[in-house]
Amino acid sequence: SASSSSSTSRSKDDGPEAKRQFAEWRYFSFDTLFRKLLEFKAEKGHASPPSKHPELGRWVSETRANKKALREKGLEHEPETLEEGESPADGPTDAQAMSGINTYLLEERVALLDSVGFVWSVAPPRMTWEERFEELREFKERNGRFPTNKEG
Repeated sequence: SASSSSSTSRSKDDGPEAKRQFAEWRYFSFDTLFRKLLEFKAEKGHASPPSKHPELGRWVSETRANKKALREKGLEHEPETLEEGESPADGPTDAQAMSGINTYLLEERVALLDSVGFVWSVAPPRMTWEERFEELREFKERNGRFPTNKEG
């Protein structure tokens, strides 16, 4: 029947072939992935591919995570040179060698991504406890009740 063939093709998508293709992004250069990002932007009108995007999803997710880790250290990009004895978190001690890794965020790469409107964080900004409490108080005032779990 038609329904069984569609479920068969759906299960193929979750097999080893799909997983292998999913990891191929690691073998592309930054420049190649950046070009793919430009194509995505031309087609969709923005430079924020979803994390499940087949070609760009894992790359943008890991790039965002790297940027977040840098910001937590007070940096906007990786240092161009490393001090004696200093090394990037998970790799070679030479920053130039690391530039071959497509998620390594040298200053020029950050500038390129910024120039096309790359979205560095897709998470909503965190609210303080007091802000959330005020939001709750206002909801109760407007609605005469507290919100349900679905309403937040």
